[in-house]
Amino acid sequence: MTKHGSENNLEGIHLLERAVKLDPSYIEPWFSLVVNYMAQNDNEKLDVALKKILEKGGVADEVLDYNYNMISCLEENAVLITNGDNDTFPGWILTRILKFRPDVKIVNRSLLNTNWYPFLIMNNGVPKFIMKEDHAKLGEEIYKAIKENKIKLPSQGPMSDTLLVYLIQAAERENIPLYFSETLYTTDVVERYKISGQNLGLVL
Repeated sequence: MTKHGSENNLEGIHLLERAVKLDPSYIEPWFSLVVNYMAQNDNEKLDVALKKILEKGGVADEVLDYNYNMISCLEENAVLITNGDNDTFPGWILTRILKFRPDVKIVNRSLLNTNWYPFLIMNNGVPKFIMKEDHAKLGEEIYKAIKENKIKLPSQGPMSDTLLVYLIQAAERENIPLYFSETLYTTDVVERYKISGQNLGLVL
């Protein structure tokens, strides 16, 4: 689990798969497998993991209903920025497995800190917001600034808010509606956009 979410976490995937075989009633590994299968771009196994979470009651009905209502109010082809398990996994289950509003793209803010996730979501229809060479350069600059104590390590990870701004700008250029889930942790960047946006109840 020390490499959770990394692109080549083959040992971690093997151990997680072994865990669910040893105890099929143990649901926690399936959540980690979703992210690891996503990092491997293995959509078939990804959908199997999401189905297991749904079938085994890994998401409470109330949480699924909440996310259903949240996604229901979005414009067509919208991008929804989410934060944690309770506003991300239900959205993936609804859009991928239950085929409710498959036009909506769920973007997990925390995963923007990984090297692979920004490019995965862009390949899956999210507006192009950064090139690979620019992403690598940005990472170097941010980590250098943190190491030299020029900036503090942001609470939501080193790169997520910077990339979030890039994504918002790209969505504006392409006239694609973008929303924050109401549960999104507030930072200076998020607060700035909240002030200029419109509160629709479950989303902003």
